[in-house]
Order: sequence, then C-alpha cells, then structure tokens
Amino acid sequence: SGRAAFRGNLGDWPFRNQLGQFTAHIDLDDATLDYNPEWPRIEHLRATADFLNTSLHVVTSAGQTLGNKLISGSADISDFAHAIIEIQLAGEGSGKTLLDFLHASPIGKRYAEQLRGVGISGVGKLALQLHLPLGNDQGPRKLDGSVNISDADLSASGPNLRLTQANGKVVFSERGFGIDDMAVRYEDQPA
Repeated sequence: SGRAAFRGNLGDWPFRNQLGQFTAHIDLDDATLDYNPEWPRIEHLRATADFLNTSLHVVTSAGQTLGNKLISGSADISDFAHAIIEIQLAGEGSGKTLLDFLHASPIGKRYAEQLRGVGISGVGKLALQLHLPLGNDQGPRKLDGSVNISDADLSASGPNLRLTQANGKVVFSERGFGIDDMAVRYEDQPA
C-alpha cells in the first residue's frame, strides 16, 4: 500500500533546487527484493519506503535470504541521478546458512578457493554495510561486515583442521577476512 503527493510545476520535475516537492510512502509486506545481481535477493521482506524528491529511504523490519533471518536494516539513495545505494543490515542464522550467504556474495566468489572445504556450525549474528552503485554507474563498491559466532565448530578439510566451541567475531570486507578475537578449543584444549 502507499500514498504519494506532489506540489509544484510539473515542468520543474524532478523538483531539484526547492522548486517543488514530491513525497511518497510505501508499505511493503512479503516482497522480494533483487537489489543487485551479484548479491542474494531478500525474500518475505517487510519494509517501509519513503521518497522525497530525488531520494529514497527504506527501513526493513523482517525478511530472509538463503535461510538467514533479516532482523533490521536500512537502505538509502540520496539522488537517483547518481544512484548509489547505501545498505545496512543486521541478521542472524546458522553457521551453515551464513556460510551459504557468503558463498553467494561477491566476496565468496572471489575467495571461493580459500573457502572450499570450510564448515561452520553453531549460530551467528551478521552486521553488513554495502555501498553499491546502481545501473550503469561503475563507481567503487565498498563492503564491511562482521559475524559474531557462538558455540560454533569450525572445520577446514584441506588442512584437516577442526576447532570447537568457537566464540568471537569474524570480519570481512572487499579486501578479505580476519578474526578480531576468538576463543576456541582444539583437541579439547583452549586455544
């Protein structure tokens, strides 16, 4: 559902430089959002979208992607003439579904060889910030994210490594992955 209003001379559309005003408010429920072909789409989305002249602000309250639950999020486009979307998301999922999301993302595809054979159990909370140009704008893309994992088992088949009871934060960006501080057990000993 939604509503829209405008005031001003239609010849001044899209109402730049305070020559008029266009506003619209849209409520979405059970929507599907394909925001970028390189990223997994969001399904069962519940959100509100507010347009003001040439800008858009979206607030999400529910959704899911590849089995992960979207808890909250926002997306902003400050000017459709140079459409760059700024996205902030918070979600949660199992180690497996979060790893599935990572594999389906550009960073997962870029580091597919390094991620081959990696397994994660337990649960995690995801925080993600994206800066994505839309359309034909090929400007720089930025990604910053983290996953706080709890009581997870981590495995890597290549070196045949198995860590248990992992608790901590994994950070990632377009440059790669890192671990801030993580308590784990290896062969039933703290590590």
